[in-house]
Amino acid sequence: MILSALRNSDYFLNGSKLSLSGHDPKKRFDEAMKMAIISKFPKLDYVKEFAKSNEDISKALQAEPVMIGSLMDVDGSGAAMREIYEIVKDNRGRSTDTSIKWLCQKLGKPPFGYRSIDVRLMVAKMIVNGLLKGKYRGNVLSPKKDLFTIYRGSDDEYIKLEIQEKIDERTLNQVRRVMKDAFDQVIELKEKALYEDSVSFFNKRLESLREVRAAHPNQDYPGKPKVDAMIELFKDIIASEDAGTVFKRIIESESKLLDYGESLDAILRFYQNDGPQMRTWKQAKELLTYYQDNCRRIMETRAFTAEKLEELGFRVVPSKANFLFATHDGIDGEELYLKLKERK
Repeated sequence: MILSALRNSDYFLNGSKLSLSGHDPKKRFDEAMKMAIISKFPKLDYVKEFAKSNEDISKALQAEPVMIGSLMDVDGSGAAMREIYEIVKDNRGRSTDTSIKWLCQKLGKPPFGYRSIDVRLMVAKMIVNGLLKGKYRGNVLSPKKDLFTIYRGSDDEYIKLEIQEKIDERTLNQVRRVMKDAFDQVIELKEKALYEDSVSFFNKRLESLREVRAAHPNQDYPGKPKVDAMIELFKDIIASEDAGTVFKRIIESESKLLDYGESLDAILRFYQNDGPQMRTWKQAKELLTYYQDNCRRIMETRAFTAEKLEELGFRVVPSKANFLFATHDGIDGEELYLKLKERK
């Protein structure tokens, strides 16, 4: 009876009769349900790739960006990503934040009907491919370094999404000029090259400066204040994987970088193993240590001698020199000299 009803009954949606194909009861029912769902969620089929678990989001965050074309053109869910991009863009125009949590709630309603885990998968891909950037409590997130914060989902309320704007040419020129003037680095005037080459430069110099510091633990050494200052500045510049943030820090630190640029290579050359400057410094340090040790021994011997002379009844004149003046009430100086000379 039920199968007969499903086979022969008419189906209506919003007061209109549906035109169904075939006579199979199950297929007619499935077709009617699909039409009802599409009627309420017309953009549901924009999503073509689905996440099974947070592990899929983790893998997306560790993947490399697409090399050919735009992500929204080549990804199966590209149409849904365009919707996300436009929503974030519209919110920015209204000065409204877009948290991942808010976005999942919005896209779970008509006309979308997307699952939260699928929204988060698309957002992860868009962050990796530079279409969006995520900020957690004001700090720009790195897909790989901050992977756990992004993929677990428990901080979605605090992760704000922004459009990843193309950096203007004026900023690129400023960064390029600072790198040239400070460190004589000539870098191609393209955002990707400028970011990668600048970060690579600071990473290499940071490694060399840390080797200098590690070779002299808990002690002063030539150039130490400047080495410490450069380590902290370079570390701060490359702390973010967001190109805009890195460029901003380079521009803001221009005066310091120009100052450090004059001494960076000189300091690194100085600490090269067996370099002439290093050999000279080591020899000078050894010579200084030798004289300091001699001075210490002289002072210790002087103090010991003065103490023993006083125990023998001599009056000893306080002295900072490498000799002592002493007199004795019971013996003449000349007689003392001659007696001592006899014992020689």
